[in-house]
Amino acid sequence: MLSGEPQYASLRNVLESLPPRGRILDCACGTWILASAIARHGHMVVGTDASEGMIRVARAHAEADGLDIPFHVCTWETLPQKCDRNFDIALCCGNSIFHCSDSSDMVRSFRGIRSVLNVGGRLILDTRNWEKRLTERTRYTHFDPRSRAGKRCAPIYIWNFPRKKSEPIRVEVLLPIEHEGEIDLHVHPIVSHPFTFKQLQTALAEAGFAVMENDYSPDRDWYRVIANNT
Repeated sequence: MLSGEPQYASLRNVLESLPPRGRILDCACGTWILASAIARHGHMVVGTDASEGMIRVARAHAEADGLDIPFHVCTWETLPQKCDRNFDIALCCGNSIFHCSDSSDMVRSFRGIRSVLNVGGRLILDTRNWEKRLTERTRYTHFDPRSRAGKRCAPIYIWNFPRKKSEPIRVEVLLPIEHEGEIDLHVHPIVSHPFTFKQLQTALAEAGFAVMENDYSPDRDWYRVIANNT
């Protein structure tokens, strides 16, 4: 079962350094997996996502587990209209920032996130290393079987790479879900807008963030950036 505990463990040192009553915003919460783990560990967390369907699922899961997590449907740009402006940490995890269509869109999104952070608050962002992905151009990505709502699933990503690195990447996500001996195949198309590490740093700086830490390396599949609201 996807519990969010591995994701929480990777953030433990930062999250547990918060003062009592410290507030966390998961502004790419999806169907609640990370937000739920944060709440189970006793933190105050709010979840937001641009997808109404994702938020509907997140609310249902939280209610079923007895977790008091406020969820809102909004984009990063509209965060100030939906949320209080006193968060200590904003999380943008799970490679979500690729939804920004270009550098200008990314800057506007970061400004929206920054506007709800306290002075000195931190943005923690993780992303796929798009430079590595575009260099290798691996056509298929397979994942180990996992449980989704009690059903066995082994996701497969089919990558359709553009001729120019600046153009969007189209990905077909295949979810063969096994339940009681039957297989249901679900296909979800995703459009990814790749960017370089340098472009990410530039967008953060233009939005008013100062990068404090990062573990970027050309040979890493994923990397994390921690930026401070100056």
